[in-house]
Amino acid sequence: MQLSANPDYFNGAPKIGQLNFKILTAANITAQLESGEIDLNASSVPYDDYERVRTLAGVTTYVTRQPIRARILFINTQTVTDSRVRQAISYALDRDALVAGVLKGAGTPAQGPYLDNNVFYNAGLSAVVHDPEKAKSLLKEAGWDAGKTLRLVVGTRDQTAVRAAEIVANQLTEAGIGVKVEQYDHATALAKARAGEFDLVIFGYGLSPVEPDVSFLIKSTGSFNLGKYNNADVDHWLTEGLKIVDTEQRKAAYNKVQEIFGNDFPTPFLYGEKIIFAVNQRVNLGGEPKAFGFYNNVYQWDVR
Repeated sequence: MQLSANPDYFNGAPKIGQLNFKILTAANITAQLESGEIDLNASSVPYDDYERVRTLAGVTTYVTRQPIRARILFINTQTVTDSRVRQAISYALDRDALVAGVLKGAGTPAQGPYLDNNVFYNAGLSAVVHDPEKAKSLLKEAGWDAGKTLRLVVGTRDQTAVRAAEIVANQLTEAGIGVKVEQYDHATALAKARAGEFDLVIFGYGLSPVEPDVSFLIKSTGSFNLGKYNNADVDHWLTEGLKIVDTEQRKAAYNKVQEIFGNDFPTPFLYGEKIIFAVNQRVNLGGEPKAFGFYNNVYQWDVR
């Protein structure tokens, strides 16, 4: 796809007369950065290729300061009904190890329902806690059947999700929760998730740092409430949050959401994913590329 510059743009004529866009697979992004066929990427360089791209001559790499997408472990609340078991699942997760092993450090651990760059994030309520011993204690308290195996569904379109699923399965097994990973193509994985044919399922979702409404994830009528979570108090506070104008009152409403989420853990987050940009040094973007507003200053981009 080609875009031509508008010479009458109100901020002045763009310095580049034409932008050429190519739709590529993740693997081809790296290959074409190496060959010089593309000058930069809009979606992230594959995390497994970070070191390879970082050492390319004539290319500068950037890791965005903010995460742009959450990787989420949805728990089927109709098959994993005890909130103590869901708490145990979250406490058993070593999210630092996930960020290091899956994202090569290009991310932030997250517990949910917000990433830590969200203006409504409350560290006192949503900070990441890794406590395997507490997980084991909760499982014992809940009378967990150690012989039971949970089905963890993951789509193969995104190989980082597959790697995350494997690590999650190992971490939960160490805590005493048996897990079987089931891999499907994206469409099948999503269909199984919507049909409730899973105990655990992993998907990613883009989240805004200024939007606190997570109704789509955890409200009973949410469009992406894959775990079929249903909590009247969460529904109430999410609804109230949309009505309130005063910032502090809104924060109080969403603090209630975070408090309840931390007790129920219907959809514990794994981490927030940052973007790895790679830019040919002949291109001047007028500063570091941003996770949000990547094209805001496109009229100032230039080629040396």
